[in-house]
Amino acid sequence: MGDVVEMKRTVKAQVQRFGHYFRVEYRAGVSPEQSDPQAALYLNNVFFAWLGVSLPTGEWKDVFLDLDDDYTLVEPQMVGMCPSTENVADHKFLIETEEYILALLADELGGQLDASAEPKKDDTPAPDPRNLHPRERGHRVVEVWHNHGAEPAQLPELIAIEVYDALEGMGMALADAVDEHIADGGERRENGNLIRALVEDTLQRWHGGGA
Repeated sequence: MGDVVEMKRTVKAQVQRFGHYFRVEYRAGVSPEQSDPQAALYLNNVFFAWLGVSLPTGEWKDVFLDLDDDYTLVEPQMVGMCPSTENVADHKFLIETEEYILALLADELGGQLDASAEPKKDDTPAPDPRNLHPRERGHRVVEVWHNHGAEPAQLPELIAIEVYDALEGMGMALADAVDEHIADGGERRENGNLIRALVEDTLQRWHGGGA
């Protein structure tokens, strides 16, 4: 089970200005460091360009979007100007309008990212995975899958990880029980019956809803 499952969620933000729709779509990981360095920018639902994405403070709400100078997001005619204007004031206004659009998108995206981010972990020790009921494992799979975009391709991998973890936990628990049995002076020939009894007892408790 050495494969790493990429857990990213797609977060979208959209604003409407000057009769046009500007939308950004971003693939965010569990932390800013594990998120994509770019986001897709759409103009009127058509892909326009890739935006550079940075989070200088490390906080989701402080996302910054950057458009390469080779692209012109706001054309003169979009704000009622002559397409061929060479007026310096007009071009300054167009640049400021583009920055305004990107700032609006960044604010909206930052809010979406912050709202959909996983809550910060507390210092409460995690329960021993050996004691997890199958229902708890199933709930954990659904919760992780849902919180990371509900991508269909991820679900089998998450289930496989839980199955692997359950088998490993059961194996380690049985090994500990055998070691304890031997340390207490138990006879070796009784180990098989001990393991069978432990497995049967565990399955009965799970079936009955116990931990």
